[in-house]
Amino acid sequence: MATHFARGILNTREPLSTRLSAACHQSASRLPEYRQSRYRASRSLLAELLFMLYGISELPEIIDEENGKPAFRDENLPRFSISYAGNIVGVALSTEGDCGLDMELPHASRSLHASPDADRYVFNSNERVWISNQHDPDEARAQLDALRKSVMKLTGENAVNLQLLPGSGRLRTSGTQSIEAVCDAETVLVWSIAASPDIGQLKVWEYNGKEGWRSLPDADRYVFNSNERVWISNQHDPDEARAQLDALRKSVMKLTGENAVNLQLLPGSGRLRTSGTQSIEAVCDAETVLVWSIAASPDIGQLKVWEYNGKEGWRSLPDAQARAREPSARLMRFTHLPVEKAFSLN
Repeated sequence: MATHFARGILNTREPLSTRLSAACHQSASRLPEYRQSRYRASRSLLAELLFMLYGISELPEIIDEENGKPAFRDENLPRFSISYAGNIVGVALSTEGDCGLDMELPHASRSLHASPDADRYVFNSNERVWISNQHDPDEARAQLDALRKSVMKLTGENAVNLQLLPGSGRLRTSGTQSIEAVCDAETVLVWSIAASPDIGQLKVWEYNGKEGWRSLPDADRYVFNSNERVWISNQHDPDEARAQLDALRKSVMKLTGENAVNLQLLPGSGRLRTSGTQSIEAVCDAETVLVWSIAASPDIGQLKVWEYNGKEGWRSLPDAQARAREPSARLMRFTHLPVEKAFSLN
């Protein structure tokens, strides 16, 4: 399974794709003039992506579903989603399942479109705290906006029924379908893709009419191996389990400087393997709204946890060992030492 994200610059001087059908041009001509150029640009991008991936020489017929979402009339063709941001047009395509795409310009949307809007989402207290703790609050707002809209495009739900927990990398909807969302903040563009049942391998592409396709670095996203997927599926909360393994992996990579390919996590036995020889110990905990992991070499020793705010100063939180004894604890300890018997605290 794979999800492809393609984008290009909306430029009226560039030739349109020759793969657009007569029906597509007719549909564009019925739109207001200001919408025609981006309609043709998005369909051109989609047509070229289909040709690159599947060899389809002409854009198949597209219909609008009951919820207004465009889709191919032929249900055997892949699902897709279209988004625009400034002069950038984007298309997401899922080889299995469905997807939703949204793109935002981080430093433009709030300042240029700040007029009162009844449909505008108001961030809740949890989201506001997360935004205020980020290095760039405008970018953080754009990320949450893009994440929310991409999930809404996928599910058809409204913002009231969707809850984002950015501190722990989790989301909640009123439905039961499995959803995975990935969001990235680039220099001038914030984008998010939501997919069901999951994203799989995410490929990122850029297209222009003169030079064709260019593969961009894939989103820095690790694909769980079979051992990790089995462990995740056996946990009470699979989304939380994925976040724990993500946090564990990234903390070890920050410590060692290695990439994900050279790092192996064995969550069932509480062990990890790297290509290096240094002794490593890692501890990961899943709290209500936050998953965190610390990796240290040669070991962590006594782990003290603190919380700070400017008015009250420091507050000592329960230590890791005390947390591990709680009935609801989700704390895990990993070790790289082969001679030491590793264990997991659950």
